[in-house]
Amino acid sequence: MLCSSTLNTLTTHPDWTLPDYAGGSILNLAASLANHFGVHVPHAPLRNALPLIGVETVVLLIVDGLGQWQLDKHIHDGDAP
Repeated sequence: MLCSSTLNTLTTHPDWTLPDYAGGSILNLAASLANHFGVHVPHAPLRNALPLIGVETVVLLIVDGLGQWQLDKHIHDGDAP
C-alpha cells in the first residue's frame, strides 16, 4: 500500500502532482465534511478549515482526472469533441 512517506521516495514525472494527505487532498476534504456532520474518520481534515458554520447539507461532486491522458488522446485523434 502506498502512503505519503512512500510517495515521497518515488521517482515521478515532472508534470505529476502527488497527493498531499497531510491536509490538502480530496481525502482531507471528505474528512472535514465527515467531521462537520459528527462522523469520526481516521484521516486528518483539510489544513484550512471550511466555512461550514450553519451548513446542514453538502453536495460533493468529485470529477476524477485519472482518465485525462486517455481523453486528451481521443480529442487529439478526433474521437471526442
